[in-house]
Order: sequence, then C-alpha cells, then structure tokens
Amino acid sequence: MTCHRLLLAVCTLLGLPVAAMAGRYIDLGPSDGLALDQPRVAVEVIDNSSGTPRSLGPEFYNTFLLDTGATGVLAVSGAASELKSNGYETVATYLEQGVAGFTPMDLSAPYQVDFSGTDFTRRTIDNVRIMANTDLNFGGFFGILGMPAMVGRTMTMDFTPWSTGSDFFMGTNFTAAPPPDTGHHYHVPLEMVEFPTSGQINPEDPVPTFAPLPFAPVEMQFGNVRAGGQFVVDTGAQLTIISSALAFELGLDADGNGSFDEEKVDELEVGGIGGNVLMPILEAGTLGVQTTEGVSLEWSGMNVGVLDIDPSIAGVLGMDLLTSGWLGKFFDPGAPDGYLQNVHFDFREADNLTGTMILDVTAALDVVQGTPDAGDVNGDGVVDGLDYLLWAGGFDQFDGDATWGDGDMNDDGYVNGLDYLIWSQNFNAPAPGAAATAVPEPASLGLLLAALLVALPAQRRRVTPSR
Repeated sequence: MTCHRLLLAVCTLLGLPVAAMAGRYIDLGPSDGLALDQPRVAVEVIDNSSGTPRSLGPEFYNTFLLDTGATGVLAVSGAASELKSNGYETVATYLEQGVAGFTPMDLSAPYQVDFSGTDFTRRTIDNVRIMANTDLNFGGFFGILGMPAMVGRTMTMDFTPWSTGSDFFMGTNFTAAPPPDTGHHYHVPLEMVEFPTSGQINPEDPVPTFAPLPFAPVEMQFGNVRAGGQFVVDTGAQLTIISSALAFELGLDADGNGSFDEEKVDELEVGGIGGNVLMPILEAGTLGVQTTEGVSLEWSGMNVGVLDIDPSIAGVLGMDLLTSGWLGKFFDPGAPDGYLQNVHFDFREADNLTGTMILDVTAALDVVQGTPDAGDVNGDGVVDGLDYLLWAGGFDQFDGDATWGDGDMNDDGYVNGLDYLIWSQNFNAPAPGAAATAVPEPASLGLLLAALLVALPAQRRRVTPSR
C-alpha cells in the first residue's frame, strides 16, 4: 500500500479514547501516525589504502538515512553502483537478516566514511566495513548510516524549521555535548544493546562494522490494561511497532482468536532487506515514555504496526511519535507547533552501553498532570534503589525549590528525612500495572530494522569538499 493510503487511514481512525496512565505525565496529544520526515546526512567514502586519500563517492546518490535503529552502514541502489564503479573493493559476502528472510551483502574493505548534517561540517569514522547491495531500494534514501556514526557523539534532530516554514526538511546536527536546557527538557535513559554478528558465510570472513542500538522504557495502555517493555528508538522507522506478544498482553486481539485479522484498521507492506511482509495496523490507545524527571511523556490515539522483529524487542519507537503535531503545521502555517521542538541523542557514553534521549517539549504543552506514585522518584513504575540514589543526591541540597525528580516526595520544596520515610514505606512496591524490564539477550539483528523503511522524497546534498 502507498504512504498516502496509510496516512489517510491513520488520520481518520485515531483510536479509542484512553485515560492517562498513573503517575505524573504530560499529555502531548494524538500521534500523527506517520513520520513527517527522518534525519538525513550526506556521505562520502574515502579510500586511504595507497597512503593518499581518494574519494569513491557517491557523487550524486549521497543522501543516506541517519538511523539509530541500524547497527551498521549500508549502501544501496545508485550509491552502491557509484561506489563499485569507483573502485569499491568487496572482500566477502555477508548474509543480512530482514523481516522476510536473508539478503546477501557485499562486504567492503575498511574505508573512511565522512558525513555531514545540515551544518555541512564534515565528520569522520575510520576503518568502516560497509555493506552494499545494488538491488535494494529504500526510496528517497540511497543508504543507511547507522549507529557507528553516532557512538561518542551528540546528535540533534531540529524540528524548528517547520515552525517558520524555512525548510521542508528537519535539521540534523552534531555537537560536542547536548545544548543548554530550555526549561522544557525531559531525559529518557537509554540502554545500549549490542547484537552479535552471525551472517558470515565462512568462519574466517570479516564482519561489518557494528555498534549497539538504543532502547528506551515504554509503557502502553489500552482500555484498563497497562503493559510495556524496552523499545528500540529507531529514526529509520516511520511507524511505531509493537511485538505480537505485547499486542496480546494489551488485549488488542479483542475476539481472542489468536490473530489480528478482525481488529486491524489497515495493513502496511514493509520491506527492504530480505523481502516484503504485510504488517497489520491496530488501534492501541496511549503510549508513554518514562523520563528521569519522573514524568511520562504520552501520545494518545495510537495506531501501531504489529510485527515480530526479534525476541529481545518489545517494540520500535518510530519517528511518527517524535514528529507528531508537525503534520498539521506543515499543511497549515497558522496551526500550533508540533509536540517537540528538538530531540537530542547523547551517545557520548555508548561504548559503556548507556545513553540519553532528550526531548525538548514545546512550551505550551509542558504541563505536568497527575499524582506521582509514592516513593517513585524516577517514574519508572517501581520504588527501588534508583529512587533512593536520587533522594540521597538531593538530600539537604535545596532551599524550598526542590522538585519531585530531585527527591522531594512530599512536595514541600526540600529533600530531607520526611522524603526518606515515604520512600522506605513504599520500597519494592510496583505501581499498578507497571514492571521494570530489561532487554533480553538478543539474537543477531544486524540491519533488520532497516526493512521498516517507508520511502520519503530525497534531498541531494554534498559533503563538504575533501581535504
């Protein structure tokens, strides 16, 4: 089915009204159901094998998707053809898993990969083994630049060009550290998970350059049922996806017949690596992302795809959520801004398997509602040692201006022994319907999530000239 048909379906079927989840929350509004844009970069591959840098291109097909849901780097269609015509050396074949099977990839010799965002500043990753396939087509993108480009860096998706109408595309920028807090920043802790490589045809073959993927704590509510888990944060996915296990746990199989054929409001053909597969689209109520401020950021009227990607993945948090609210602004300049002004990814500690996603909430929407669960300082649904550490860190550090996230559990502006009593009385008491979850030991994933692409128009952009 086409993007237009999917967009029509999700705009006219906004899902069942659902009460807000327990605890403190911000009601951002209904999900747009499809991403308005995705982050893009211009890419150039450099061969340093002779001692003198030589560009392999791509010259024309150089727009790649910057994908937090991809473990490696992949060139397809025109970009792969350009690279090969310019002397790109293949040293092995690697079998990459997709949603419908495996696709053989040409694995490269080690190359330097340069890339730039909308500030046109050249950045570099060295000794990258790239996967390439001339037969694959990702629509407006000619490749995927995955997590190897973001480890050790901070990346920002800037939606403010849509506020002024100054650009059709979002901004994509890289900085040494996250920008100063606007007063509306909410921090989502990310668990970085490594996935093993298993696509070698011969045991002695080299493997692609891979990096860990970010997972965020997510909770959903459909009717009176609450369930959740760790979701991959995937800028390469235009639509949020949940596993069939989570869909069944939420009760989305209304007739209990073990399938979603009767409940689906539409279906979407997703494809790429490994072929295509039909994915049912279901109404799924409300989705909340937990933050270290003890506030859940919530989207309502969710329509989600149901697809089993990997046993370790409860779901995929897609760009449809992060760009929600901007679709109306795009078609009506007088409409309010979208829900988020910027999304910052802090991957400076990714090698230590930790990261942070910073959501810059539009000021008019930054209204915290609800009553926090007693003792649950970080809002993760359970009162445990993490809440104690936040209390201990804030103890006697405030003079009437402490917040819940600082450890002030009785809202008197101070962090003291009274707050400790609240924590101790509720220690190990989970909030209703909530559960602390960890990412299970993953199987091989590779670029599996790259198969979740839906094409968007491309914008040609060049990397700044070679040195």
